[in-house]
Amino acid sequence: MRFLALMLLALTLAAPSAAQTPVRDFPFATPAGEYRDLVVPLDAARSVRLVFPMVRVERAAEGRAMLHPGGDGRVVVQGAGADGAFHSLAELYVADTPLSLRREGGRAILSGAARALALPVAGRPPGAALGVVTFEGMTARLSWGPSGEVRAPAFAVEARGARIERALLGLPATAPAALETGPLSLRGGLSLEDGARRIGAGMRRVRLDEGRVALLGGGIALDGTADLARGLPGPADALRGTLRLRDVAGMARRAMAARLAPAERIMPLVALAGMLGRPEGADTLVLDAATAADGTLILNDRPTALRLPR
Repeated sequence: MRFLALMLLALTLAAPSAAQTPVRDFPFATPAGEYRDLVVPLDAARSVRLVFPMVRVERAAEGRAMLHPGGDGRVVVQGAGADGAFHSLAELYVADTPLSLRREGGRAILSGAARALALPVAGRPPGAALGVVTFEGMTARLSWGPSGEVRAPAFAVEARGARIERALLGLPATAPAALETGPLSLRGGLSLEDGARRIGAGMRRVRLDEGRVALLGGGIALDGTADLARGLPGPADALRGTLRLRDVAGMARRAMAARLAPAERIMPLVALAGMLGRPEGADTLVLDAATAADGTLILNDRPTALRLPR
């Protein structure tokens, strides 16, 4: 869930905000033209910012703009570290098609496509190399509001597939360089606490209305919420949701054959899913998941030995 939360936060932060910027009210009041190294602060504390190395703004209509990030389509999300310097939190690589940004009913709506997303790897220091998720045919729609605020953003992401570098998933060095998925879709929202001045620290909940991915010949579907007591990138404090696993045994066999993890790690999880899962249809197991106050994971109302990291 932490990886998912970071990915969604990075996608949401890559939506240009109407906060104060070197160019007033970017991009809605920005004259058409080309800009270099455009810095866009995203929170009141100016602790998180976007950097557009190159971007061309096209005025489509009042309240609407088309954005054409230049170069390799890179948009950098940076955050202020304890040393006062800015470090890269994520990098979004936009597809060849432009991004459309408009105001509608008091909300800002961004739609477009990305070809890759670079995210921090757990355990690495700020500014270290990022792991990359490469998308195939990805489209996204992000909205937030009211105008001028990055609050309660909603998202919908779809892709024909993704290639996730193993470092992002904590896979062993014996595993393939990346895990490849089939079609995936994500739909939900993020919540900030009232009065939050820092976006990362103010993030309080990730809500997933629908999450699906085809994987290892089977599939995973997830919906629910994860509360973040300390914001991102801290761990989830409470989890509530439903997990659906299609062809668990087949996925396990293929995962072991691909050396994604040793059998002694995979088989206990398969046994647990088989023991606690509720059958649905011919090949799907359903697990209602929640956490106790101490972080212990509860599956279908039965406590387990699994625990959320603290």
